[in-house]
Amino acid sequence: MFNSPPDSRRAFRVSPSSRDPMRFQVGHQDVPVLNISSGGASFQGEGFQVGSRYPVRFQLPTGAPPIDAKVEILEVGPDQKVRCKFCGLTEEQENLIHQYVLYRQKEDLAAQKGRHV
Repeated sequence: MFNSPPDSRRAFRVSPSSRDPMRFQVGHQDVPVLNISSGGASFQGEGFQVGSRYPVRFQLPTGAPPIDAKVEILEVGPDQKVRCKFCGLTEEQENLIHQYVLYRQKEDLAAQKGRHV
């Protein structure tokens, strides 16, 4: 059987559009989202501890209801880029994020071809 390397991702990540940037409310900080998938995200922030969990709230640019969950911090880079995984997403929330990721993938493909979604 094929075994994935431990650092491989199981979900596609996309960066928010510059037209529709995303922000997370993580703990008491409002932070810019760098990329997102149904499994987690990365954002720019200070003071986060690897292994810690924080409440997160965010709104997808699709107009879906706000998502409330928790994130577990997996890595904090020297540039304060924080990588985290989502904890406690409902199936509906996970599906909303999947839909957003697919939308952004289509949007990026269309932009490469000179079209708009």
